[in-house]
Order: sequence, then C-alpha cells, then structure tokens
Amino acid sequence: MTQRYSAYKDSGVEWIGEVPEHWEVTRISNLGYFYKGNGIKKDEVRLEGLPCIRYGEIYTTYDRIVSSVRSFIDKVTAEESVQGFKGDILFAGSGETIEDIGKAVLYFGDEPVYIGGDIIVLRSTQVANSLFLSYVVNSHYVQHQKSIVGKGEIVVHIYSKSIRDIRIALPPAIEQSQIVEFLDAKTSLIDRLIDVKQRRIELLKEKRATLINNAVTKGLDPNVKMKDSGIEWIGEIPEHWEVKKMKYGVSNPSIKTLPAEGQIKISPENVESDTGVCINFYSDYEGEGFQFVTGDILFNKLRIYLKKILFADFDGISMGEMIVLRCNDTLH
Repeated sequence: MTQRYSAYKDSGVEWIGEVPEHWEVTRISNLGYFYKGNGIKKDEVRLEGLPCIRYGEIYTTYDRIVSSVRSFIDKVTAEESVQGFKGDILFAGSGETIEDIGKAVLYFGDEPVYIGGDIIVLRSTQVANSLFLSYVVNSHYVQHQKSIVGKGEIVVHIYSKSIRDIRIALPPAIEQSQIVEFLDAKTSLIDRLIDVKQRRIELLKEKRATLINNAVTKGLDPNVKMKDSGIEWIGEIPEHWEVKKMKYGVSNPSIKTLPAEGQIKISPENVESDTGVCINFYSDYEGEGFQFVTGDILFNKLRIYLKKILFADFDGISMGEMIVLRCNDTLH
C-alpha cells in the first residue's frame, strides 16, 4: 500500500495534484444523492426513545464513524424529522469556524436514525465505498474545498450545492477497500499510541499541579515547623508565613487605553489553557484595553476553568476578558 504506482496523471485540481493514472477525479454529486435533515430541537432530545443525531453532535460527540447514538426523541418529534440509514454520510451544515465547517461522519448503525436540521445527508451508490468516503470527506484536501465555499463570519454555513461540487480522487472499488483496511490498521495503532501518551500527560499534569501546590503552601523545607492556616483548602503552612487576601498583594490597573498601531494585544484566545503559553501577540479584539508591563500577570476572568494565565515578559495591551494583576513588594 505504501509503494508508488507505475504511472500518475494530473488531476486537474490544484489542491489534489497528481493521482494514480487509473483513478478517476469526480464531483461528490456523482456518488449519490443529497437530502436535508429536519427538526429536533435541543429540548426535544430524550434519554431514550428513537435514535437521532443533531448537527452539533457531529462536532462535539462523534468521531469519523457513528455506530450508536447518544440522543433520542419521541414519536411525535420523529414525525417531523427525516430518517438516515447505515452508510449515509452526514455533513454539519453550520459551524463556528471556516476551517472546520462541514465536518462529516458516517452513520454505521444497524437501525434507522432520525436526522436533525442543519445536517446535509449524502446517500452514496455502489460507486463509492461508504467507509472509504468517511476518510475522504474529512481529509485535508476536501476540508480545504469546504472552507473555500463556507459562508458567514459569526456562524459559518455550508450548503448542499457547494458540497455537491467538491471534487475527489476515486480509485476502483477493490482499491477503496484496500485503502480502508490500511487506514483502519494504521489509525488504530496511532490512536492507541495517543491514548498511552495522553495518560502519561495526565499523570505528569497531576504531578506538576501537586508540586506547585506543595511549594506554594508548604515551602521548600520539609522540616519547617507548621501551623494551621485556618482555611480548609490551604491546610497547614509554615509557621512564619502569613495568610492574606490577594488584594493586599496585587493591584488591578483599571484605566483603559487604545492600542497603538502594531502594539502587542493579548486576549484569552492568545493564551494556551493550562500552560500559560502565549500563542501569538496580536488579538483580533478592537477597542480599548488595559496596559500591562513586563512582570504583570494576565488572567482570563470569564471562564476560569480554562486556566488561561500568562506571566508577561513583554509590554502590551490586554483585551477582552483578560485582566491585569500587578504585584506589589510583598509578592514576587
């Protein structure tokens, strides 16, 4: 499967490039027919009943293949919806970003499923193996085509007409099956390796959090005499330490200013969760912000659980929900 073919040809599509000479380059519209899902509001979803898929779940709940669903509806709601069947490809018709618009899943369950609104369904013919298509429709070169035709800014939409015109490279049926077998084996191996690495990462994160917590509540001397802090979640602290409210150790600059052209602007999306790494220096936020200097701490006040906290080693303007904390002489 990894060997090169004896001859290649130009696909005629810039973002596909060359393909094996005996492969076909075709529009998705030639693989089957399209129809739209309908209905199924969030408050109509039940814990049991008739199986259904809503468009948001394509992004948040399911990966490439859906063999069993997590949402259900009653018979009344089902009458207003439409059914999908094993082998159908489901495209999310709306999304938050142009890069991810039109994410697709293959429904591979044994019983019919009800398809919610804002989902575009492709029912393929025997021309294409549905398992092969499930890899193709989320590949980089197809996703690139979807992002080109996505419409909107705050909410991005893609329509069935645009999906129909997407062009793909299509090998003969026997090769489609061979490619599926190859990718299933390789991606399963990679997924297992990712799981192992992820478990190790989580253990290291726990170790890191414990290390930090112990250092900032108990210090570095394991033999130091301790006292009760009087606060349940702090516990004991070194006898010579104090317990104070944060407001006595930091100030919060509150005068807003307009950023100068080219000045560094930092908002929550510029900071990586947990690590506090600055991803880039130029927020898309417009308007005024708070000036910060080297040594200040930038803190995302809106969704604290994201742990977007940045120690600034540069000057700039904090934007959006990113507030500035400036330590006084009692804190370093």
